[in-house]
Amino acid sequence: MDRNSRPVALRRRAEDLPGSSPGGVRPVEELDEEPLPPNPTVHGKRRNEPRWAEVMQRFAPDIQIQAYRANLQAFQQALTRVDAATVHILHKLNLQALVATSALRTMLKVMPP
Repeated sequence: MDRNSRPVALRRRAEDLPGSSPGGVRPVEELDEEPLPPNPTVHGKRRNEPRWAEVMQRFAPDIQIQAYRANLQAFQQALTRVDAATVHILHKLNLQALVATSALRTMLKVMPP
């Protein structure tokens, strides 16, 4: 891109700006444009859905801490419910396995060699 095809805001020379260094390099603080925000991370099934952590970074630190604690507490409660359900299912499967093993042993005793 040559110098004349740049936008008007960028056509000024670095030497023309107060406090600029010689050589044509402008400090970052002197740029006329703000950088574009990063694209949201694709997360989940919906496109352009930002991750929870990226959304939380927009809030003040004390609000972030409260939200993280609430989210952690909800996650722990859900995990407890899942664990209880999993233990119940495993217990039922274990009982079924014991019954099946007992039935198999009985069948093997009854069957002739």
